[in-house]
Amino acid sequence: SSPASIAFASPAPGSPNLAAPTGTFTLNGQFQNTNPNGYWSFYAEQATAGGDTGSVGQHCVNLTLTPPVLALTKTHSGSFTQGDTADTYTIKVTNNGPGSTAGTLTLTDTLPSGMSAVSFAQTGNTGGGTGSDWSCSGTSCTRTTAMPQGEQDTLTLTVSVSYNTATGTNAVTNSVQVSGGGISATQTATDPTTIIQDRKSVV
Repeated sequence: SSPASIAFASPAPGSPNLAAPTGTFTLNGQFQNTNPNGYWSFYAEQATAGGDTGSVGQHCVNLTLTPPVLALTKTHSGSFTQGDTADTYTIKVTNNGPGSTAGTLTLTDTLPSGMSAVSFAQTGNTGGGTGSDWSCSGTSCTRTTAMPQGEQDTLTLTVSVSYNTATGTNAVTNSVQVSGGGISATQTATDPTTIIQDRKSVV
């Protein structure tokens, strides 16, 4: 028969009493930013002829885990020049679902040799959140609030480019990764960057 869907209230009731439909249960629920995936205890009872209830016994319950899938991109505009002090990279984190994240998300940027971070902050968001969900320090940011399906956060990393940074077309590559939050795998994005030699660096 057709699957039965249960939508849990938020917060979940302490002792829910759910009628037993025929067929298969499809459990869909999110308890106040707590991911429902994981280990659950299920108990089943059946009515006896006298109206009493008794334990049916042990049951094997198979849960299909559906962790959120994040997409990560990193871009910049144009080329950078040795001696620049305010070049920017734009990082976008998108939750493609099917569920919200749970726990702390950690985003870490790895700058190429010769570059250093000037500032790092969230600068935008769509599809949920507050616009200031990420807390950044140095080249890392964390988010402890749940990121719902469909939300996209934008973070801007401002860097300085020293005179010993390698020069040429796509001479250096900046990379960033995001992990945690219940996602199934760490996501990584890279951004090759062209560096122009400054006259001051020419002897």
